[in-house]
Amino acid sequence: MRKEAYRSLVPLYLHLHDEEQSVAEASQKAFLGAARFLRWRRLEQLAEAAQFWQIGECMLVERRKSAAQDYLGQSLPYLQSPQEPLRREAGKFIGEAEVPLSPALHAAHREQPVSLNV
Repeated sequence: MRKEAYRSLVPLYLHLHDEEQSVAEASQKAFLGAARFLRWRRLEQLAEAAQFWQIGECMLVERRKSAAQDYLGQSLPYLQSPQEPLRREAGKFIGEAEVPLSPALHAAHREQPVSLNV
């Protein structure tokens, strides 16, 4: 059950920025419930105070590196969201991660740089 709660954090965090206010409010309530269930006091405090801009950083800093990689994997599909606020937050979250690339990804990046032009 704890694993599912951890896996719910990224989608809930990103949907705190949903264009639909009712979705954002429901996400805040669910995020707060997950933080309480996980006994992650700092996340609980941030969600209660609606300090959403600090939640992503907190999630990345206070978890082990493998969890940060899982969080990044979960956030990637949001870069294709039709909602600009979700795309923006996913991009910020990924940028905050500072998770080093694996050697294979480093090699692929040197051979074929990724273009960010859309």
